[in-house]
Amino acid sequence: FNGASQEGVGYYQLTQKDARRSSASVAYLKPIRARRNLSVRTDVLVTRIVVEKGRAVGVEVVDKPGGQPAILRAEREVVVSSGAIGSPKLLMQSGIGPADHLKSVGVTPIHDLPGVGSNMQDHLDLFVIAECTGDHTYDNYAKLHRTMWAGLQYLLLKKGPVASSLFETGGFWYADPTAASPDIQFHLGLGSGIEAGVEKLKNPGVTLNSAFLRPRSRGTVRLKSADPADHPLIDPNYWSDPY
Repeated sequence: FNGASQEGVGYYQLTQKDARRSSASVAYLKPIRARRNLSVRTDVLVTRIVVEKGRAVGVEVVDKPGGQPAILRAEREVVVSSGAIGSPKLLMQSGIGPADHLKSVGVTPIHDLPGVGSNMQDHLDLFVIAECTGDHTYDNYAKLHRTMWAGLQYLLLKKGPVASSLFETGGFWYADPTAASPDIQFHLGLGSGIEAGVEKLKNPGVTLNSAFLRPRSRGTVRLKSADPADHPLIDPNYWSDPY
């Protein structure tokens, strides 16, 4: 899979380099940290996009809870990249979104855009855990002496379970046989309880995760209040479509 024809099973291609996970920060940000035109600020809350005469000209930020807001102005453009939850939240905090909703929480609308915060799509996952007949998975490294050996193996050789993604293999297939392309994805995890919230077996086991790739149900992201520090209200609305 992972080509012109996606159906099938195999090893996943991973974003790793030198046996370490290569995130966007490691791959793209770290090599250019010394650039004079780059500034990275952490633990800063963006409260709104500053809009003047219908144009985004900067952002308002707060360095600490209760701190005084400051405006960072852009010379060319403002790029919002806060993810499927954070981006609509920030737009609505800034007065960009469904006007009736913004008014209901005390935000003054500056651009009525009903689609902001709507059409949320999420993939439901189902986990099946099976117990193995012996120590055949990474669960056996939970024992202290094996954990220490795995750490030493990684430090010296950059190999072993510490270098693993844990979900090394998977596949794509059909829940709907009439679909034009695979609509379900499988991940095989070489252990039990290797993801948060998933039960761990007493004996070594494996985890098979299946995810529906093209959900038809649509949910929403809405503001709880006009306070930027409040978490948004998220309604996945998973079962709205009988499909």
